[in-house]
Amino acid sequence: MAANIEYMVRQFLVKNNYEGLCNPGNCGCTLDYLMPCCEPSGTMCRAAYRFNCERCLDGPEYNNDCELCEDESDFVMSTNIDYCHPMYVRSDE
Repeated sequence: MAANIEYMVRQFLVKNNYEGLCNPGNCGCTLDYLMPCCEPSGTMCRAAYRFNCERCLDGPEYNNDCELCEDESDFVMSTNIDYCHPMYVRSDE
């Protein structure tokens, strides 16, 4: 089987404990739905951590008071492991 870019990126992300990609300020994708745009940017897409907004008191069920959480999304992606509080917890834990 020949490796493609998505496979190689996925292997890197998993090996290094990342949970997806993000293009800061534009978009983000998780390992479950990696590169849905089919056009990942080699200069803009970065390895990222997923933050589940429902674990935070400012999450969607609290009227979306958190300025870090986007619109109707239940998660936000960031390259910064300290992006939001409480402290980072892997989404699969």
